[in-house]
Amino acid sequence: MDETPHETVPTEPEAAAAPQAFRLGFAPGVTPAKWVRTWRDRLTVPLELVPIAALDAGASVRDGVVDAALVRRPVVRTGRPGTPHARAKVLHAIPLYDEVPVVVVGKEHLLSLADEVTIVDLAEEVVLHPLDDPFDWAGVGDDAADADRGTPPGLPAVERPADAAAAIALVAAGVGVVVVPMSVARLHHRKDVVHVPYAGGPTSGVSLVWPVEGAHPLAEELVGIVRGRSVNSSRGAAATDTQQAAGGGERQAAPLTRAEKERRAKAAAARKAEDHKAARARKVAERNEAARAKAMGKKAAKAKKPGKLSKGGGKGRKR
Repeated sequence: MDETPHETVPTEPEAAAAPQAFRLGFAPGVTPAKWVRTWRDRLTVPLELVPIAALDAGASVRDGVVDAALVRRPVVRTGRPGTPHARAKVLHAIPLYDEVPVVVVGKEHLLSLADEVTIVDLAEEVVLHPLDDPFDWAGVGDDAADADRGTPPGLPAVERPADAAAAIALVAAGVGVVVVPMSVARLHHRKDVVHVPYAGGPTSGVSLVWPVEGAHPLAEELVGIVRGRSVNSSRGAAATDTQQAAGGGERQAAPLTRAEKERRAKAAAARKAEDHKAARARKVAERNEAARAKAMGKKAAKAKKPGKLSKGGGKGRKR
């Protein structure tokens, strides 16, 4: 047996655990694509997209299901009822953009021919009120109140649909109409329904929310991305250091080389061009849709006009 002492070779330290993915929730119809692209261009920590229900979407952040979420306003920012934090603010929130309301009606419905719909047009319609309705109807519709947010105009339905998808399915079946954000109408588009702009209606909006305490180390980086903060800003640089710490590294971020700066600038320019192209495509589609609705409205109005009378009192005709 060889008892010669051998030199002990130190083992490599255990590899640092992979950085924890950032879980970003998003409500139905919200499209986080451009922010996801920016995140993946800047950071190595994975960004995981998690679909969440629109109804009390803030609960998914409060309960730790996701690290942040893109939700529709209003969002409950206090703690869950019955807990010590029931009245304390437990969520940060920043507004991002507003959404346009539309009325979803059956394809054969008379309102499908209108250029736009007003509160007067809905007076005699059964207007469905889904449980995940994001609009504040107080002062817009009838005097009846629902959790101090009012109810839509028109005639109330027997029951409230569980969500916008269920409401649109009922509209397709000929049971009333429903007011939803345009993005939701597009998400649940069907061949047997159309959506018409709702003039003078309430707007909804999308906000980013994240925890006040125990937030993910890169939450501020996401805030910077949605606000359009550049990668070289002071907060962006701090987030890069945080990212390395999350991955187990101890070194500070190295200064960007000229080649890396040029690469990132080109990537940013390409993203900007892509976003501009997509925005133009959306505007063209909206103009075409508006033109189609206007043409159908003129056609319907022309069909309603009475025939011209001849001097003899009857409808003119060739003899």
